[in-house]
Amino acid sequence: MNNLENKLETHLSSIDSSFTIVEALGYLTGFASSNCDFNSYKEGLITYFNSDSLEKPPNLDIDLIEDNIDNIRENIKTDTSILFFNDEPDLSARLLSLSDWIRSYIVSINYLCTNKLLKNTLTLQEILHDFSEITKVSTDYDLDDDNQVLEKSYQEISEYVVASISHIYNESNEEACANE
Repeated sequence: MNNLENKLETHLSSIDSSFTIVEALGYLTGFASSNCDFNSYKEGLITYFNSDSLEKPPNLDIDLIEDNIDNIRENIKTDTSILFFNDEPDLSARLLSLSDWIRSYIVSINYLCTNKLLKNTLTLQEILHDFSEITKVSTDYDLDDDNQVLEKSYQEISEYVVASISHIYNESNEEACANE
């Protein structure tokens, strides 16, 4: 993890967030891949991190969250890895992290579509369907199978996820440019 991600993880712990760093970064990546203005979805962030009320939690560092989104967006633009857990030596842990990360990513994309901040295209629907299938890894697949086969599958799946997010980013960027 980079410094911003470490600060976010520490912050989540300090505010007693129920979300792991994996879930939080998956959620933030959805917003980063949308090319939407931060203020247009700020309420969705506040709601996510404080499910008890729609008001800003007193200790929520919204600037740190925005900095993480900006960092993720820059990583998407430069094809830098956005899946920080790829270096995890335990393959099962990587697969479970990917599942949790994608589940939270889907939540943020659904928020954006519901609030008409992101166009719900057929391609986006197909990607979200594929992502939903990937989240089932923790319940529908035996993670004790041949490690070599699982490793190859993980690599292919994670590459697909990153390419899909890059596609969503590029598509939403084109839409944003066309609307200017």
